[in-house]
Amino acid sequence: ALSTQSSTKVYRTRGPASEQRVRASVARGGLLLSVPDALVPFAESDFEQSVAVALEPGASAVLVDWLGAGRVANGERWAFRKLWSRTELHLVNTAEVSHGNSSSDALARATEPEAGWAHDDRLAELVESVCLDRPLERVEDTSSGARQFGFDLGNSAKTGFGSFATVVLAGPRVERAVEAFGAAALRLASQRARTRRPSPAAVGSAEEAESRALSAAVGTACNSLLEDVHVGVSRLTLRHEGTGGEAQAEDIEVAVVRLAAVRGEDLARVLHACLSPLSSQLGLAPYADRIHGSATLPALPRDPSLSPTRAMERTMAAVRTSLPPAAAPAREPRAETAIDASSQWRMSMLVDTSLPTGGFAHSAGLEAAKQLLLRPMRRADSDPVSAAPVSAAPVSGAGGGLPVLISEQPLGVLLAASARSSARLLSPFAAAAHSALTAAARSSSATASGDTPAELRNQRLIGNAEIDKILFDEWRQLDSALSALLAGHEPASRASRMQGAALARVGARWLTDAQAAESDHDGVILPMAAALGLRLLSRVHGAAGEQGGTLGHAAPIFGLLSAALGIPLQSAVRAFSFANARDALSSAIRLDLVGPLQAVGLMSTLASAARDGERASEHAAWLAIIKAGHAPLGSSGADGEQMLHEALLASSAARWASVRHAAGSAPVLDTLHSCHDLLEMRLFQT
Repeated sequence: ALSTQSSTKVYRTRGPASEQRVRASVARGGLLLSVPDALVPFAESDFEQSVAVALEPGASAVLVDWLGAGRVANGERWAFRKLWSRTELHLVNTAEVSHGNSSSDALARATEPEAGWAHDDRLAELVESVCLDRPLERVEDTSSGARQFGFDLGNSAKTGFGSFATVVLAGPRVERAVEAFGAAALRLASQRARTRRPSPAAVGSAEEAESRALSAAVGTACNSLLEDVHVGVSRLTLRHEGTGGEAQAEDIEVAVVRLAAVRGEDLARVLHACLSPLSSQLGLAPYADRIHGSATLPALPRDPSLSPTRAMERTMAAVRTSLPPAAAPAREPRAETAIDASSQWRMSMLVDTSLPTGGFAHSAGLEAAKQLLLRPMRRADSDPVSAAPVSAAPVSGAGGGLPVLISEQPLGVLLAASARSSARLLSPFAAAAHSALTAAARSSSATASGDTPAELRNQRLIGNAEIDKILFDEWRQLDSALSALLAGHEPASRASRMQGAALARVGARWLTDAQAAESDHDGVILPMAAALGLRLLSRVHGAAGEQGGTLGHAAPIFGLLSAALGIPLQSAVRAFSFANARDALSSAIRLDLVGPLQAVGLMSTLASAARDGERASEHAAWLAIIKAGHAPLGSSGADGEQMLHEALLASSAARWASVRHAAGSAPVLDTLHSCHDLLEMRLFQT
C-alpha cells in the first residue's frame, strides 16, 4: 500500500512545471494499492503528474487520483495555471512472462515519453487523463477556472464542486471494492432519479449476505454526506495477449470510477466506505484516519477580519511588483487558411445535420446531468431540496419527480465545459489523422527531388500499396490511443465508436460517388488524397462489418475524411468542434432544457469555449513536439499555429507526440456521463 502523510501541496510555480512520476509493476498474485490524499494546487501553480502501472496476468491494483480545488479558505479555488494528471495501465503479455521478462522491463519500454512513440511501440491498454489548462495567451488568467472547467454547476452553484477523483481498479483481488463503488453510484443516483435495478444474487446464498452487508455499509456512508457527491462507474474487460502454445491470453476485469464532490471530506467518506472491503487483505482501512465523526458537519463561519485572503492578496501583489515584467511570448502571425468555394461547400455538408452520422443519438452527458444535477435531490428522510429561483419556465423532470426550474446560466456553463473538453481531448486526434493522410498524399504525388522531405521521398519510392499500409497502421495506432483514453468512460467510448463507424460508411460512399461522377472540374479534391481516403475508409468500414461491430472513433475518421475532401486542417478542426457543440446543444433542446430561440444565443457563446479548448490542445501539442525533438528545423519555441501544422506534416513521430497530452477538461461532466447507464428512463443512447 502506498499512501501519503497528508495532502500533496503544489506551490506557486515561477519556472518550468513541477513534475511527479510514479512507475510500478505488479507480479502475478500481487496487489498494489495507491491511495494518496488529495492534491492541493496553490494559486499560479503549474503541475504535471503521471502514474504508470504494469500488471502481469493475475495481478491486481487500485490507483486513486484525488484532486482538490486548492486553498479554498484563502480564496484560491481552481486558480492554478495548469494541472495535468495521467494514469496508465499496461498489461504484460503472457508470452513475456513465460519467457522470463519482468513487468518492470515492459513498463520501462512503454512509458518513458522522452523515447517518443513509434509504430511498433506498445501503447497502454487504459489511460485516464485530465488536463485543466489554458491557451498560451491566457495562461495567467487563473480567476475563471471554476466556471471554465465546469465546477460551478447545479444545486451547488453557490459553493461549487471542490474535489474530484478517479479510481482505477483492476484484477481479481479488488472485486468487492468494485461492487462497493457500484452500490454507491446506484445509491447516490437513486436519490435524484429513477434508476435501473441490478440483478440480485441468489436468495439465501453467501454472496447475497455479503452483498447486503456491503450495500448497508455503503448506504450508511452515503447518508452521512453533507453536500452533493456523484459517482460514476465504467466496467470493461481487457486482455493479456498471448502467442499460443503455453502462453494463452488471459482476461482481466477493470473498473474506472469517477467521483465529484462539493466537500473533500464527503469524497473521503465514499472512498473509505468503498475501499474498506480491502482492509482484510491490507490490515488497514484506506482513508480511515481522514474520517472525523459519524457525519460531515458544516464548516464553522470564518471571521472575515481573520481571513488570510486579503493578506495573501497584498503579499502576492507585492511579489508581482518586485519581479521584472515577464516578456510576452513570441507569437507567429495567425493568418487564416484560405478555403475555396468548393471546399467550403463540402465542409458545410460534413457538419450538416442531415448527414447520417448518428450524432443526435447521444447527449454528451446532458441527459444524466439533467436528472442527477440540474434538479432537486429527493431524500426519503427529508423534504426535496428546492431549486434556486430562476426565470426560465418549469420543466418536468424525468422519473416522475417534481417540476424543475432550469436556468440558462448553469446550462450555459455545462455546455461551454462540454465544448471545451471535447475540443481539448479530440481535436489533436482529428488534426493528426488529417495530417497523416495529407502527408501520405503528398508523398504519393511528389517527385523524389527538390524540397521534398526525406521521409516523403522514401515513401514515394516504396509505392502506393506500401503507403496504404503505413497510413492504415498509423490510423490504427491513433485509434488505439484514443480507445485507451476512452476505455474507462464507456458511454463516451460507445458514442465515439458508433459515430465513427457511421462516418466511415458515409465517407466511403461520398468519395465513391464523387470519383464515379468525375465532376470535380475545380480540381479542389486532390485525386491522391481522395483515393487514399476512399481506400482507407472502405477498409475501415469493411473491417467493422467483418467484426460485426464498430471500428474507428469519430475524431480520427473525421480528420481523414476532411483531408480526403480537401478541407484545410484548421477549418477541419473547427468544423469538428462546431459539430460536437451543435450536437450537445441539440440534445439540450430535445431534453427540454432550453428552447430553440434561446439555443441560438447559447450556440453563439460556445464558439469561444471550443476555440479555447483547441488553442490549449495546440499549445500542449507544440510543447510536446519540441520536447520530443521533432520540431522542424529552423522553428523556434514559440507557439505558432503554422509551425505546428508543418511539424504534423513533417513526420509521424511529431503526430504521435502531439496526442501525448490529449485530455478532457470537464471532470464533473465526465462523472455524470458515466452514470448514464444507471438511468431507468433515457431518451438518448449515451
